[in-house]
Amino acid sequence: MYKYVQVQNFLKNLKLARKNAGFTQKQVEENLQLRSLALKDYETGRLKIPVETAILLCELYNTDLNTLFGKYSSIKHAIDLGSIHGLWDKKFSNVVLLDPIIKAHVENYKDQYINNSILEIILIELSSSTKKEYILEITKFMNSLIGIDGKVLPSEVSLRNNLLEHFNCMNKLKKTIQYIDYPYYPEQLPKSLYSLPAKHFIIWLLFFLAHFDKDVDYRELEYIEKLAEYIKVTKSNFDYISQFFYSEEYLNA
Repeated sequence: MYKYVQVQNFLKNLKLARKNAGFTQKQVEENLQLRSLALKDYETGRLKIPVETAILLCELYNTDLNTLFGKYSSIKHAIDLGSIHGLWDKKFSNVVLLDPIIKAHVENYKDQYINNSILEIILIELSSSTKKEYILEITKFMNSLIGIDGKVLPSEVSLRNNLLEHFNCMNKLKKTIQYIDYPYYPEQLPKSLYSLPAKHFIIWLLFFLAHFDKDVDYRELEYIEKLAEYIKVTKSNFDYISQFFYSEEYLNA
């Protein structure tokens, strides 16, 4: 019920923000070069709005995502909305793009950035089967982190499930659920984890997952660090990501 109310409030706020800014749906689509009737699909909830499009709409309407989502108070609350896009509130919308590896990759696909999520852009060069392999791997990592501290939070499970649903991989959940009981490390690096942006996204996601309850367990940090070694993220790049979570920018968010 909570999730339904939040989604309905978002759709209502999205439409109201456009009207308050004095735009018709067609004018917005032309301004942002969206396909015809795209905004109608977003405003009615027929299609999930990509976070990058939501950010552009906020700029056009002179508002922010906090207002659209009903002024949620934290990154944790945003994630509790139960959407993979819940990771991207105003405070976090550009965090992953601080990563120079991911930013450089996204820059190569500016023309497709508006209508796709960051993760979809990161995986854009992969075949359909390799994308599913990546989602399967990332779900194993998430399950390992979810269970490693002995606490399984509804918000953690919600994020995991919505990631699977977003990529039509919910039928793969049973293949990954065992790793809630013990940590998963790939014996060999799967093809889907060859690219640096794909590796870096995993580390960013797992750090945010670990910080859900603001009570980070040392076992969570140990798992992320050891996993980074397994998937061959360099120490300097790992340190760059991990240090963000001890920065004033994050701690004061």
